[in-house]
Parts: sequence; C-alpha cells; structure tokens
Amino acid sequence: MNLDKNWLDGVATPRSALEETIATYDAAAESYSQRFADTDFGSYLDDFLEVIPPGAQILDVGCGPGRDLASFCQSGFRAFGLDRSQGMLSTAHRVAPDAKLAMGDMRTLPFRNEIFKGVWHCASLLHVSTPDAARTLAEATRVMLPGGMLFLSVSCGTGAEWRSTSHGRRWYCHIGKGELESIVACVRLKILWSRTEPGVAHGKWINLLAQK
Repeated sequence: MNLDKNWLDGVATPRSALEETIATYDAAAESYSQRFADTDFGSYLDDFLEVIPPGAQILDVGCGPGRDLASFCQSGFRAFGLDRSQGMLSTAHRVAPDAKLAMGDMRTLPFRNEIFKGVWHCASLLHVSTPDAARTLAEATRVMLPGGMLFLSVSCGTGAEWRSTSHGRRWYCHIGKGELESIVACVRLKILWSRTEPGVAHGKWINLLAQK
C-alpha cells in the first residue's frame, strides 16, 4: 500500500516524548486501571464484535491495563494485547488472565500477516504524530484477515501538547476527522461509520469502525 508521502515525511513522534509518556504509564498503571475500569464502551464493542466469528483472534493495540481484553475473553474470543508499558502489561495480566500479552511497538507489530479478525485501537494513537499514526494503521491492516474489523477511538483536533499528572507527563497528539478518514482509506479499509463525539474524560473524540 502507498501512504501519502506528506504523512511519511512529516515529523515523527519525538523519542524522548514517547519514552517519558511510557514511564508515566508505568508509574500510573494501577490508578489508571481503577479510574477507567467502569468506562462503558458497550455499544462500540457490540458493533465491533457482532461481525467477528466466535472464537476468532482479536488484537488490542495499546491494551493498557486490560479492561477491553477482559471483555473480549469473556465474550469467547482469543484476545491478544500489545503495549509498550510494562506497568500496564502487568496490570493487564491480572485483569485479563486469559489474554496473551506482548510488549511491542504498534508502529512495527511483532505478528505475521493476516492473523487477526479484529484489531481494537482504543485511544492508542493518542501519543503518536500523524506520520506514525499512518504507519501504525498500515501495520494494523497488515495483520488483519480479509473482512477483518478495525475500531479506532482518537482525540479530535490539531497539534500536540504535554499534559501533566501526579505520576508525570504524557505527550498528547490530536488529529482531524478528515485526515484520519483519509489515512484509513489509504490503508485500504472501508469506513462503515465515523462519528465525532464527546470524550469520556475530556474533549472531542473520533470513533470509527472500518473493515478490510
């Protein structure tokens, strides 16, 4: 697939910003898990799962503390979680003990081609720039089976910023709805629906479902 050269030639996520963000998540894993444990993504999960065959493999990219992984396992799917934060993966192991977990970079997924029927990207693009988001979604497409489903939840806006918490700083990147939809189409996915909606904690978010 040919990604737009303007995306690929854009500014990549600063390595130092990503490393500091990961360190903050390592420190905040348990409190983060408790804060979002009861967040209701039920309608999105239903749309995502209703066309995925029972028992199929699902990849949760940027799985965090494992809330959604647990839902996938409880629904009878074979769930795989990937994250860069060891703290988050440790918490996910407790929250979703039946899921398979791996530490890795979502921009270069450590999986072979076409093995997942679904890829779940819930807020995982939040800390990477647009060029890296394009690379990440190309990787998601690569590991998806034909007919597979992709769910995205992304902060809507422009630019990037630091946000501070009691555990440290996190680097936030935002993207416009039109630009995100263009990237999704460029990686050869068909958008089934795309909505801009209020976020769980703050701001506007783009929630999108697409199919390979």
